[in-house]
Amino acid sequence: RSGPPRRSSVAPHHKRGAQLASYEIEVNPLTDADGVVEALYPLLWHKNSNGRTCPGVYIPDTVLYKYRQAASWYFTSAQDHQLKRKNRTNVINANIQASFTKRSRKVSPDCNVSAYHIFNSDEFDAPPPVRGGAGASSSTSSSSAAAATAATANAASAGLPSSSPATTGAGGLATTVEYFDKASLGNFLLHGEKQSNGVLQKFVESKGDYNTVIRATWSPQVCLLERRTNKTLMSDRRRELYEKCVTFEGTEQFSESAPITGTILAQQVQTVCNNIVEHILEVSGRRYCISRMVVNFKMDKENRLWFLWCSSLRLTKEIGGKPKGPLNLDPNFVVKPKSKFLIQPKRGAPLLKPMWFVCPACEDVVDVKFKCDITYKTAILHFSKRQRAVAANVAAGIADDDEYLLDEPLPPALLKVDRRLTEEKFQSLRFDPTFLYRNLSVCERCCLAHNESALSELDRENPATPLTFAAPSSLSGFSAAAAAVGV
Repeated sequence: RSGPPRRSSVAPHHKRGAQLASYEIEVNPLTDADGVVEALYPLLWHKNSNGRTCPGVYIPDTVLYKYRQAASWYFTSAQDHQLKRKNRTNVINANIQASFTKRSRKVSPDCNVSAYHIFNSDEFDAPPPVRGGAGASSSTSSSSAAAATAATANAASAGLPSSSPATTGAGGLATTVEYFDKASLGNFLLHGEKQSNGVLQKFVESKGDYNTVIRATWSPQVCLLERRTNKTLMSDRRRELYEKCVTFEGTEQFSESAPITGTILAQQVQTVCNNIVEHILEVSGRRYCISRMVVNFKMDKENRLWFLWCSSLRLTKEIGGKPKGPLNLDPNFVVKPKSKFLIQPKRGAPLLKPMWFVCPACEDVVDVKFKCDITYKTAILHFSKRQRAVAANVAAGIADDDEYLLDEPLPPALLKVDRRLTEEKFQSLRFDPTFLYRNLSVCERCCLAHNESALSELDRENPATPLTFAAPSSLSGFSAAAAAVGV
């Protein structure tokens, strides 16, 4: 056919990406924000002029919720390490459940955390916070406040704007975080209450045995790093999920500040932050110029740096411009415990009331305010005393409901909280102090009964000998002794 070749109706891939970015900018614009900044993920996924997503950025499986529905799903490809977005038809609860609970070979089998949900809400609409006490968290993150105080001082010396009362967590905005295991994640996807906007992200296991998060406060002049490590082992299944996962969003009793030594990690984090700013500036047509931001990262067991979420963002109209307000270095976090959303079916009454737990000793369902901690040693002493009492009743021909205890090689309460505890392992650890002084949560009634049995057992094994004092028959002996020493 003669004549000039026809132009293709299909635009190059990077041009289509730019057009799509322009469309999503109008639908989901990026603005100055505090809390979880959801509009950042689509911009990181959009391709630049080289046809590549944001370089050096690894994002775990992240589902964005819009109007209480799963709207988009972003992840990092294992082949080319580029950010991908799943087809809308694949963003369904079954696929999310299967992908988020799939365990990698390099992930510890003892880690039972699958995902976490972050959303912003007004302080009056936020769920009741977890109060302080034994094994509890708090709505106001005192650890974040302490870290923010140090960051504010460093920021002021480096020329970085600090947070003011108008932008700190004292305002009406609250950021709620809730952690899920496999069971609670399925319950959340099928029956859980969704917010208008939120982020559901797959949990990335940190390098080491404890959950660790790195928070970067970035500006064009300086990048300040803070690292916070949880105090509870990730393999400890006796603890609530939030107790072993919270870092900056929890109180100081759950985590501690860890120093960052060397320059390799700091340079890597700063490079990623610079790439994020430059990439968003390009794909948005220079509409979004990030001036300040607070970003959370995590280093996994393969030394890969994962971008988790941004907690504060400030924009300017031009490069080097001054932002309208300071960063929020002290956000108002609310940590939602697992018992708040574990079992809430749509039909029929709930099987367990919120904030209740099952006592492993008596199997009664009691309120958590009556939960008390005893040691394994106390449980073993109570078990030994009960076995002797049952054996005495059987020998005397008296019926006893606890006759089954005679065939038990170890206390049933310990077996309920640790299914891997065998008879051989129990016999080897029975006199190990680290095993004997572990905590076991029981109800108040069982706590009193166990402590009473433990005290009686200790009195039986170590009987107290009364002290006797011999009174002198007369004072003559004292007078003679005094004269001998010259008194």
